[in-house]
Amino acid sequence: MEKQHTVPTDPAIPGLPGKSTTVRFLRSVLLAGGLAAAAILFCFANVLIGPYFFPSTELNPAPGLVLIMAIGAAVLAGFFAVISPQRQGALLRVLAVTAFVYLSFRPLDLPAIYGLSKLPLTKTAKYWAYRGPGGAVLGTLPAALAVLLGGRYLFGLSLREQWNGRLAFALRDLAIGGGTAVVLSVLVLAGAAATGNGRVSWEPDWAQNGANLFSNLYEEILVRGMLLQVVRRAAGQRFAIFWTGLVFGTMHSFGWAVLSMAIGGWILAWVVVRSRSLWGGYVMHQVVDVLVDSCLH
Repeated sequence: MEKQHTVPTDPAIPGLPGKSTTVRFLRSVLLAGGLAAAAILFCFANVLIGPYFFPSTELNPAPGLVLIMAIGAAVLAGFFAVISPQRQGALLRVLAVTAFVYLSFRPLDLPAIYGLSKLPLTKTAKYWAYRGPGGAVLGTLPAALAVLLGGRYLFGLSLREQWNGRLAFALRDLAIGGGTAVVLSVLVLAGAAATGNGRVSWEPDWAQNGANLFSNLYEEILVRGMLLQVVRRAAGQRFAIFWTGLVFGTMHSFGWAVLSMAIGGWILAWVVVRSRSLWGGYVMHQVVDVLVDSCLH
């Protein structure tokens, strides 16, 4: 019988993947880096596209710094993809959901607010429609709806799963969310009074608190809804709490203020996990805003 000849292949090098695995590996690194850069760019989309809607807007941070941060985030994500190839899938999922949340938040809220600003509304109507805290009733609503739909049809999470398992409001939410909010508010007010950072006096702004009823719910959906649940499944509960806190901080400010907002975000995520519902975080968010905003001036 004639001996069959096969085309010789390159011998495998111990410790190194084959060609197809290498290609997939490099693609994963590039995708991770690209998604990380996209997350940063979307986070500060108001800096990049804001002037086209509101020319008088003061940019903070500068656009050049945003681009540097995006490049740095891409390099960092690529580095982690290299040193921990077994966690590439989790890394890509975390970055993908983060980029999606930022894409829903920043690039959507500016056009929505710009469109509302062109309507012939009274000053009071404008306040409740979009000028109030967090965009009031309508400013951030498109972003929240986009995240709910994205969670359902892109990331496979039902509304109940995005709500951390329980849709119905319960006394547990008041106990955990409200109790945590009171303790945190007392600490903040006591620290402000002790250091002389502001005047502590009960002077509530009920219009502001009413507008927060809407914007705070939208923020919980954006950060402690789909994002928290996807990251929990991909990288564990502790990392999910840490990560969503950072996202929450960057949604609000830039610089050292990000850290203080991130700490608040970590506590909010913990409350959502402990109460087993997004309502727990919403209660805490609202009570803290009412107490601190009404007492600290």
